[in-house]
Amino acid sequence: MQNAPKQKRRPGETLDHYQIEKDIHHLEQIINHISANDPLPLSYWRNRVKTVAAATMVPAQRERVNRLNEALALLETRWNKAREQDDTGGMPEPEGT
Repeated sequence: MQNAPKQKRRPGETLDHYQIEKDIHHLEQIINHISANDPLPLSYWRNRVKTVAAATMVPAQRERVNRLNEALALLETRWNKAREQDDTGGMPEPEGT
């Protein structure tokens, strides 16, 4: 017997607290191990966090999701700076350009 395919959740869709906890835990594990060579773009993980963030949560879960958003923002900043350095051959952009 085959398992039914997972249905894609949409932002704002009601999730039970067990599923929210499971999703948050999974995201915490993944985001702590993302590298520049990750096959999935940061936008994928940003959308996953947005989906969870749209659910009704207890305050402790909300704080964990906030930390996930902060970690993603830090990764995005680092990756953008690294990309800028690659574009300029490792040299910072000249002032006023």
